[in-house]
Amino acid sequence: MAQGAGLILVHAGIILMFLGELFTATFAEESMMRIDEKQTPKYSTSFREIELAIVETEADGIETVKPIPLTRFEDDAFFKMNGFELRVIRS
Repeated sequence: MAQGAGLILVHAGIILMFLGELFTATFAEESMMRIDEKQTPKYSTSFREIELAIVETEADGIETVKPIPLTRFEDDAFFKMNGFELRVIRS
């Protein structure tokens, strides 16, 4: 009886590992956060997604990043930013 319980426990553990890997492969998003010395970034970079990042630097040196994902770039797409407007025109 004890050998049968051990066999069931081992198989249940293997099935649980496979289910965990399936969950991770389905829902995980890979990205990278580069942290240089004495810096504290508040964003990560994706390897697979393309975006346009507009960086606004204020007088005190603080940078504000406004990303626009590629999926929002359609013909005649219009983006109103602080101080200017951006319109997408494909030729």
